[in-house]
Amino acid sequence: MHSRKPFLRFAGSLAIIYMILVIPWPGIAPIYMSGVCALGNGMLGTFTADGRVTFETHPTKPWTCMQTLYARDSVNAGRREHDTRQDYLAVAVLIALTLATPVSRRRKALSLGIGLALIHVFLIFRIWLGLLDAFSDEQLGLIHLAPSLKYSLSLAVLMLSGSSEASYIVPFVIWILVTFRRSDWQRLGFPSAAPTPAAQ
Repeated sequence: MHSRKPFLRFAGSLAIIYMILVIPWPGIAPIYMSGVCALGNGMLGTFTADGRVTFETHPTKPWTCMQTLYARDSVNAGRREHDTRQDYLAVAVLIALTLATPVSRRRKALSLGIGLALIHVFLIFRIWLGLLDAFSDEQLGLIHLAPSLKYSLSLAVLMLSGSSEASYIVPFVIWILVTFRRSDWQRLGFPSAAPTPAAQ
């Protein structure tokens, strides 16, 4: 019988760390939103040879980054609003899971560094998908996609950006990939996935 105490300690630490991270501390929203907008301008400001995107903080909506899209230097622009709170929640979930895991500080630091890099790759990717979807709309018409491909793209944007589930599922998967070894499951109170070989 495996003790549940390690798992309960992990669950308790996870809940406490996550709650601390998601408390609406003064200044968190504008700082994180400015960071996302700066990252967007730096990495996605030029979209193909003829597309441009500007990322700006919304003057009245906390956590909202405004995206203005231009095609072929046209005065006609498309506008999108990106909720950066979903991005922040994904980062908070990853940090809480990693810090609550009962492994050494060195492993936590390494896992956290790799995990944060991967989660931001995912966050940039889903912003890029949203821009690709917008640039392939009739209003801008910069990218032309077959109807079936356009439908699949819009569905992917809805799944990754339009729902909050991805902001919890993806960091959980990243945490598993970058943090866990087989022995860690036993440390949390779960039985080993495979029997231990007998001593020779």
